[in-house]
Amino acid sequence: YLTVAMQCLFPWIPPDAYVQVKQLPLDAPLYLRGGCTWSDILNYMVDLSVAPPPALLKLFSRSVPGSDSVELPSDYCKGMNVVDLLMCYSTYNRPVDRILQALPQMMPRLFYLSSSPSEGTVQLTVRSAFVSTSMTGENDRRGLCSEYLATRKKEDIIRMCLSPNPTFHWDPSVPSILIASGLGIAPFRSFWRKRAFSKKVSSWLKRNPPMVLYYECQDESEHLYKEEMESYVTQVHVAYSTNEKATDVKDLLQEDSAQLVRLAKENAKIYVCGSAAMTSSVESVMRCILGEVAMKDMLCSGKYVENVF
Repeated sequence: YLTVAMQCLFPWIPPDAYVQVKQLPLDAPLYLRGGCTWSDILNYMVDLSVAPPPALLKLFSRSVPGSDSVELPSDYCKGMNVVDLLMCYSTYNRPVDRILQALPQMMPRLFYLSSSPSEGTVQLTVRSAFVSTSMTGENDRRGLCSEYLATRKKEDIIRMCLSPNPTFHWDPSVPSILIASGLGIAPFRSFWRKRAFSKKVSSWLKRNPPMVLYYECQDESEHLYKEEMESYVTQVHVAYSTNEKATDVKDLLQEDSAQLVRLAKENAKIYVCGSAAMTSSVESVMRCILGEVAMKDMLCSGKYVENVF
């Protein structure tokens, strides 16, 4: 929708035309210096779904009837995205090169790999939710990248790169304590899948250290990979945060504190994956359970690791 709207706003620019803006400042995006087509820029280089940035608002500020301000009123563009703003002022003549320089650049969206290398495929866990990005709020649309991924067809080619987290790898030689909330469960799927594969083909895993999972989600409908958990993980503890007896992952940890202390003494490695608020609160609880000295030792030795989104 957004790309089509932009092409309608600038119909004289062919989709396959290469774009090069002259006299650019040193910090201008590289894609404006030539080598990228108009279609590539709209699809991959700029983010048309976000709120208009100040630089773009300034271009149109003097187009507001009765306004001599160099800035639009703070609430004037509430609920708009970039395309909404451009469509509102489609009759006003503004240099295309200045508009291109003011468009917000596409920021990378990070998704967790939820597959093991032993599977021979790459699997992502994507949750697509509706977001309101229009002026009226009536035309709700799904998240930009999640909707893009969800609508890809077989054999489609997508642009992606890997962003490694070298400390967040499963150690099969020691007990594993996995702590997650929501989509934070995604990387742990790769852990238990690799563990299941290793048990079948590797003789060095005879001791089979336990894998214990503490997982928080909203309700049973949001319980991702439920059957796999029960099949591949030694113990699964789940908290539903929105049901009648609402609990969270901190409650699970406190209730099972004795086992956590025992596993820590057995040289277990603790993995935590979730939001910044969740990982911070979990660390506070684990300090109370294990003690400050033990937590400091685990953090320094890499036995307590986090993956924060």
